[in-house]
Amino acid sequence: MGVSKPTYPEPNIANNHREHSLAGGSKSCEHDFSGDLHPPSTENASGCSCCFSGQHVPGLDEQQPKKHGPTATSDLKKRYQDRQYVVNLIYTETSHGRRGKDCTCANKSCKLLFQKQIGSVERIQKDLLANWGPLSTRKDRKDNLYTDLLVGQQHNPTTGKLEQHWLVDGHAVCYNFYLKARGYTHEYVRRRRVLLKQEDVTHGSIDAYIESTKSGTSPHKKEQFVSWLTDYATTVGDYMPNEVAVVLPYSKFEGVWMEYKFEMQRRDESWCCYSYACRIFNEEIANIRLVRTKGTFVSCKVCTSYQMRILKSRSSLEREQLKLLRLEHVNKQRQERLHYYSHREAALQSPDKVMSIIIDGMDQSKTNIPLFSRRTSTRVISQRLIGVKVHGHGNWVYLVDENVKGGANLMVEVLRLTLLDLETLGKLPHVNPTLYLRLDNCSENKNKVLFGFISHLVSKGVFAEAYIGFLMVGHTHEDIDQFFSIISAHLRKLETICPDFQSLETEIANSFLQSKKNKSQLPNIRRLCAVEIFDYDRYYLPHINAMLAHHSIPCQFWFQKIGTVVLCQMLQNVVS
Repeated sequence: MGVSKPTYPEPNIANNHREHSLAGGSKSCEHDFSGDLHPPSTENASGCSCCFSGQHVPGLDEQQPKKHGPTATSDLKKRYQDRQYVVNLIYTETSHGRRGKDCTCANKSCKLLFQKQIGSVERIQKDLLANWGPLSTRKDRKDNLYTDLLVGQQHNPTTGKLEQHWLVDGHAVCYNFYLKARGYTHEYVRRRRVLLKQEDVTHGSIDAYIESTKSGTSPHKKEQFVSWLTDYATTVGDYMPNEVAVVLPYSKFEGVWMEYKFEMQRRDESWCCYSYACRIFNEEIANIRLVRTKGTFVSCKVCTSYQMRILKSRSSLEREQLKLLRLEHVNKQRQERLHYYSHREAALQSPDKVMSIIIDGMDQSKTNIPLFSRRTSTRVISQRLIGVKVHGHGNWVYLVDENVKGGANLMVEVLRLTLLDLETLGKLPHVNPTLYLRLDNCSENKNKVLFGFISHLVSKGVFAEAYIGFLMVGHTHEDIDQFFSIISAHLRKLETICPDFQSLETEIANSFLQSKKNKSQLPNIRRLCAVEIFDYDRYYLPHINAMLAHHSIPCQFWFQKIGTVVLCQMLQNVVS
């Protein structure tokens, strides 16, 4: 069985002379094109431009094959996916592709071998599709080549050396036929053979070797990078309350890799390349991620400053000093967070003695109404959601519109209404009661009016003492954000929320009622109007000590009654 040799049209070019019919007469050229189907460059050494003067030469453009050049991957895939390519490879003497002869055997034994076998075309095409199929990648071609190289290595008992055999469908073939049957180039195979000789690989470790050579990196470098990244995340990462993940202080992976590289240079060890480290981070690290550039969480300016100075530093000594300062800053915020968790646990264990409250605001863009599943140009009504979490007692949600001015009066009113509800429910602590209050570190929360209200509570005996802690900017991710994520996740599923307050309140409640796991966190929802908020600023201003200053610097405040006076003490360090 055979297929007749395909015929190719002869180019309409004379061997030693041709004439072009150009506008204005005829012109001769003595270039010899015999035996070459590829025309020379337009900028030839002889300086003759008659053949490529920009005019269309009849017959030349249609019949002449294009000049050799880089072929796109899509073109190669189209070529090797064609079944006729394999048929011509097996049943014709010469392939007219860009890679030259397809079999260098004297009697074309490679072709005769597969011509005698049934189904050889389908099997060779299957191997080609493994390299050039629609879903195949560069990595697949590289891995398949490494497998062929390792399987084809055989020991020669006469010379005592390893010899490379080229196998196609389990049969030894010549080198050129192997290249044709796999779609490789000689240079590509040569480079991979050089890399293979540089590694100590056995036939029993083919899979492990392919995995380790995905980017030319040895296995120990992968373990080295994963170990360093885990320790790095433990040291400087930020733990998220609403997800099982540690957030690294960089928004781009380049910064993480640069710190890894600097550390390996300090240890005088080799490091893996950026692309390989990036793939390990994306494919194999599940609980560590980069900080997002979009969202409600603000980046810490101190951390960002240290990171930029570390990356720009030219001295290893300076870099180590900056790392120590950054570590001190990270440890400080972690210590504050641990104390917050300890106070929360104390409130859960002893509700009659301790009360722990955290107040925060939700991202306003997620609660504006009308709310659509995608962005529109429709004018929205600003809605602000303020959440209050009283550990062990429940959650409160306060909705305010754009008519309510934010600031000290709003935050004090939210805290007062929450305490009134707790008093009505009989849940206020009564045995030497202590209040632990957590807020974001901003001027709306940290102000003299709030301090006056807390002092008033202590002076009236509602609490024997009170501690106010302000979360460090950029490190404000706490358990109340997990509470907000339940609401935002439910609102994202909705197509439309009508521009009325009742619809928004209903959907906030549904976000908890529609899930058995979250039903216990159903909050008390209340709407605040501008006329309902008392002017605490004017009320407490005459009673606030005029000597109180520089309160924007510390993050911890302690209120305690001594005699008839309430003392406010600013704490530089974290209180226990």
